Amino acid sequence: MTHNKNGEGLGHALASILPDIERAARRTSDRWSDVIDADDLTQEIALRLLEDRYATQAAQLDPAARADVLNRIGVRIASEHRDDFDVFSGQWHYGTDEVRRLLDSGVLDEREETVDVERMDAHAGLLRLSEANPGHSRIIGEVYLRREPVGGSTRRKHLQRAIESLTRHMNRAHRDHTNQVTAGPGSRQVLTNDQAQALTGKHY
Repeated sequence: MTHNKNGEGLGHALASILPDIERAARRTSDRWSDVIDADDLTQEIALRLLEDRYATQAAQLDPAARADVLNRIGVRIASEHRDDFDVFSGQWHYGTDEVRRLLDSGVLDEREETVDVERMDAHAGLLRLSEANPGHSRIIGEVYLRREPVGGSTRRKHLQRAIESLTRHMNRAHRDHTNQVTAGPGSRQVLTNDQAQALTGKHY
């Protein structure tokens, strides 16, 4: 009975913010029109709120904060659709196993020898990851820059999710660079060790 009541509460909360969800979906789909339309995105945002059991909390936010949360959810879903398309169309350059291998080989460490493109993609991906999910960039830095032990199963799962996130951002960085046909080789940033350490939340 409690589960049913909770479900009803989520449904009522979702219905109360449906206009906000539709506005967020329209804003996002205007920028990602080649990826997803507003109607589909409205449904996916609503489903994500129900799956994460976050509809009630979202309904209780003030309008500006709620709009920000819904916009971020919409952008995240649109990004996932773009990633799925890139995998399907063969534009996915790195897999998680390869990214793990690159991290193990020291791709983030300026003192290690790695292919320049791979290093630039890794550093660009890390920059994006630090903005999107500081917790993920932090554990990447702890394990692969500061060589801290991975630890128990919970931390291992966290690290796996972080590597998956870094993989997505590396692929996006690689795709964006490939699309910038007029960009010269000096247009991409490679981080020094100090910059990478600061970016991941801790210096030696």
